[in-house]
Amino acid sequence: MRFTRNGVPSSRNPTIRVVTVAVPAAKTWDVLTDVERVAPEQAVADLRPAKLLGFGSHEQPDALRAARRAGFDRVVARSAIADRLAALVDDLMI
Repeated sequence: MRFTRNGVPSSRNPTIRVVTVAVPAAKTWDVLTDVERVAPEQAVADLRPAKLLGFGSHEQPDALRAARRAGFDRVVARSAIADRLAALVDDLMI
């Protein structure tokens, strides 16, 4: 399988990417899809044109707000992913 420079499989172009947004002690972002720490704006640039569903801890509202400001299509608390992933993805497919 071939990968893009971000470590994402290049054999297909995903429609939606589900990405965790978390602010560790160093105040950086961890994007699980490419296992790099990047600013949220850079994550959006790297992961487009896919729609972006970001999630993170409800205890880190600043991280969730920063992802929204950066241009993620939807940002929710981690619990919403566990409870409503299928519905959230369906909403982004419209």
